[in-house]
Formats: sequence, structure tokens, C-alpha cells
Amino acid sequence: MLNSAPQRESDRSPGGFTLMEILLVLGLLLVISAITWPALTALVGRRRVELAATDVQVMLGAARVRATEAGVTYQFRYEPGGRRYILVPADAAEFVAVADTPGTDVATAATAAWKREGTLPESVTFRQTQQTATAADGVPAELLSGLVQARELAQAAWGPAVLFHPDGTATDSQFTIVDDDDEALQITVRGLTGSSHSAFTVVEGN
Repeated sequence: MLNSAPQRESDRSPGGFTLMEILLVLGLLLVISAITWPALTALVGRRRVELAATDVQVMLGAARVRATEAGVTYQFRYEPGGRRYILVPADAAEFVAVADTPGTDVATAATAAWKREGTLPESVTFRQTQQTATAADGVPAELLSGLVQARELAQAAWGPAVLFHPDGTATDSQFTIVDDDDEALQITVRGLTGSSHSAFTVVEGN
């Protein structure tokens, strides 16, 4: 009578898997990861840029509201090639004209004016273009007074001003934010209404 060869305990433990089966599963997982990882990375990048754009658009909306409420012009400025952006008065002298206290000087009016600063997330920047590089300039220190990083902001080179006027209109403007993986989103400000919208775009040269 022939006896079948007994199964070696080293090949399979009760209720377990062989070494070959485990290696096969691990190999399949690696293949799946290699296929899906780029798509997941791109999805995360797009979401990061979308959230950054939302924060910027919230400030743009605030600029329009504050300009109409205060009866003065506000300016939104961003840092080409950098992450910082600000919302400050366009001209402190306008605040003197609408100040509650007669005789208020420019410095006092500028300090008391409502203003905001913001920073894009890590790896997300305002795209540098030839136009913004040429137009980049500073903002007077008096307009930045009261901001947490006023001294550093006064030394920054800012892109073209996006102005928001008391009548609800604004400067027709377009600028782009982009992350390290070239996920880019263009923000457009409509001059007639002062509203903004955003849409993904392709970075030139890629």
C-alpha cells in the first residue's frame, strides 16, 4: 500500500499561507501602488491648490465688501514667486477723509484701517511671470502698520495691485497659483462686478 508523502510543516502552517503566496500578494500590491500612486499624488496636489485658491478668493471677496462699506479703495497684493498676500488700503489719505474723528492724520488713519495678511500652504506659490516680475514693487510701510509681519512685508516685492473700489468695481486681473507638481489654478477678478472665479490651467512650458 502506497503512502502519500506527508506535507511538510515548513510549507504551510495550519490556516496560514505559504511563503510563495505571501510574496505573490506583496508583488501585486506593489504593482497596484505603482499604478495608482501618481494619480493619488495628483489628486492631493489639486486639492491643496483648490483650498489655497479658496482662501485667496475669500480675501478678494472681503476686499470688495470692505471697500463698499468703508467708502474707500482697497488693494489686494500678492508676492510673485512667493506665498504671501495682503489686503490693505490703496491710499491712507482716503481714510482721513472718512475718519470719524476730525483732524485724524494719515498715520493714525492707516493704522486704524481694516487690513489682512495671508500665506499660501507649503509648496504652493503665486506664479512668477514676466508681467509680474516687471510690475513688482513695494507697499508703503504706513499701509502695512498693524499687521503681524509688517516689517517683513514692507520689504517684499509685490505683484500688480488688484484694486477694489467703493462702487463695487475692481481691476480686471488674472493671476495663477501653482504647486511643486505644476498643478496650477488661475484666479480671475472681473472688473465690472468685483467678483472672482478660479479654474485649473496648464503651466506653460510643460
